[in-house]
Amino acid sequence: MPSNKSLVLIFLILIPLLGFSIYLVEQTHTKYYLLTGPHASTASLIGPQFEAVLDKTTGLERWSPLKLIRDFAAVESCGSLDNVANLNQGRAQLAFVEDGLPLHMDTPPTCLLPINQQQDRSAAKRQEVRLRAVMPLYLSLLHVVSNRRLNYTDVRDIKPHSKVYIGPDGSGTSFIASLVLKHEGIPIDRKGAAWDFQKAMQEVLKGNLDVAFFLMALNSQEIKQLFDTPTLHLLSVDSAEALTLLAPYLEIIKIPPSTYKVSPKEITTVGAKTILAASTDLSDSEVFEIATKISHHIHDLLKDIPLNVSKTVNGSVDLYYPLHHGAIRFYNHDPPFFLDPHFLAGLGSYLSIVFAFYKLSGQSLRHYRLHRLLQLIDRIRRTAKRAGDTLEASHTERYLHAFRVLMARLLREGRIKMDDIGLINEYIKSDS
Repeated sequence: MPSNKSLVLIFLILIPLLGFSIYLVEQTHTKYYLLTGPHASTASLIGPQFEAVLDKTTGLERWSPLKLIRDFAAVESCGSLDNVANLNQGRAQLAFVEDGLPLHMDTPPTCLLPINQQQDRSAAKRQEVRLRAVMPLYLSLLHVVSNRRLNYTDVRDIKPHSKVYIGPDGSGTSFIASLVLKHEGIPIDRKGAAWDFQKAMQEVLKGNLDVAFFLMALNSQEIKQLFDTPTLHLLSVDSAEALTLLAPYLEIIKIPPSTYKVSPKEITTVGAKTILAASTDLSDSEVFEIATKISHHIHDLLKDIPLNVSKTVNGSVDLYYPLHHGAIRFYNHDPPFFLDPHFLAGLGSYLSIVFAFYKLSGQSLRHYRLHRLLQLIDRIRRTAKRAGDTLEASHTERYLHAFRVLMARLLREGRIKMDDIGLINEYIKSDS
């Protein structure tokens, strides 16, 4: 049977080493995903930059074979609703989403992305709300583009059953555009439910669409290139105030005159706050490190995006989605490392359990050894009786001498105590 020292080694060295090995294998063989947005959207363009920042080694990571966070791969998606669904289903760990969009969906959007197909081949996790906010990034504006020949100036001018692009299924664009159109009571002939932004822009330039909705950052390069065409212009959303009353996560945004070549007048529209969201599958330490890395490079990451809202006032963040605990620790300057009370409490609980098991197992093993030694005495007695001898006979004494040598060795190894030897001697004398 194992000694008490062996049990201590098992629980204090072997089990933690086994756990660390499993963590090491998982750390080096698991890929994390950062979901961005439709191709040519603002999120898809900045996604690779965020990936590069997250994959950088900083601080202690330079001297350690392990990274505090795993490598991320930026993957284009169908948009915010698709990202929300993938985070909640455990298919991704980070994503760009518009703050305030629905977290519960009866029928999540289905998009033919490599990450979705990979998940379909494996066992899907139980769906729950895993999404948590990490930090706000920038305001995304709803750009409503129309052909000048139609003489539209506001969204309510759109004629019923016009050919309209409202973004791909699963995008924040489609959700907010549908909200605007429903509020105005305008039925449309929807085009390009599976198009990305780049494909939709090409169709707009070809004149195959009457109106197109794009939820993008102000003055983004793609929108500016679209407005190099004098046949296009922006429509206002004059019902913005009513929309923000019905959907408080939306914001009224005034686009100043001449921001775009095609808009000499001020344009009123609505927008949503694009944030970085994380899954609860990420630990507090990982999210804290993610927020730290991004905050160190946030100026370079968002320098070309107007209306970025990454700055905080006195550490306060005004978001509709709840913050991840790691993000809360980041804003409170409370790193979740070895001095974290939760970690110390867990470590104390583990050591208490180890100590209790050590004492109980040691006592149980001692009683077991005592029982086996008494059984051995009984065997010696039975053998002596069959030979017609007593325990004092010379050849029987040889067995008892070997038995006493065994007891001395067990006593030296700490497997039995002097009390046990005294009890065994009394047991031997009882038959003398």
